[in-house]
Amino acid sequence: MIGAPHGASEEQHGKVAEKISDASARGRIAVTGEIVSCAITRHGGSIAYRLEIDDGADRLALLFLGRGAIPGLDVSARVRVWGTAMADGAGLVTWNPRYEFVSPTEA
Repeated sequence: MIGAPHGASEEQHGKVAEKISDASARGRIAVTGEIVSCAITRHGGSIAYRLEIDDGADRLALLFLGRGAIPGLDVSARVRVWGTAMADGAGLVTWNPRYEFVSPTEA
């Protein structure tokens, strides 16, 4: 399966959305996008680092609990993320996703 971290298979985790527009609440994702916003916020009384990535068609929020920043995860960085999408008021959010940096030319 394309984009599966560490040997995970589609049979183990169900269908994995590779586009943000294909993601659904409680569904697995493996998407690539550019970070378009970063903010330090609070979640349940704790600090959190909230990002939004854009894959060219849609946006997905990423929330890293207990972090005020993560080196390299800044506006204009391109990343591939894996996790589970959850419903969050205005859209979908993935909490503490796995991620890797990708070059601007990678899809």
